[in-house]
Amino acid sequence: MIPSMAFFKNIFKSAYSNEELEDSKQYHSKTVVTLQDIAFVFAIAVVIVTIGFSLSKGIATLGQNSMIQFISNKYLILTAFNCGSFNDFSSFFKKIHGANEVELS
Repeated sequence: MIPSMAFFKNIFKSAYSNEELEDSKQYHSKTVVTLQDIAFVFAIAVVIVTIGFSLSKGIATLGQNSMIQFISNKYLILTAFNCGSFNDFSSFFKKIHGANEVELS
């Protein structure tokens, strides 16, 4: 209420244009998320974790060197695999309904 008063609008100039405000309203609008969308997002997360942990076990079988043990850390592999897949397939993950709500993208 206070920021919309003429006194404050004259003294405190906004760095945002009306177009940016409309974009933010559109971004924060309600989205319909169905149970099927949540199940699909959960299935994708399970597949990503399974691939990451399997890759970690595969690298760990290469030897007992300290460098191999470091590289085969399952959480390091999982993080790298997540970042890589989200960068490579960002357009796919943006199309999934409810991905922002369950923090997938």
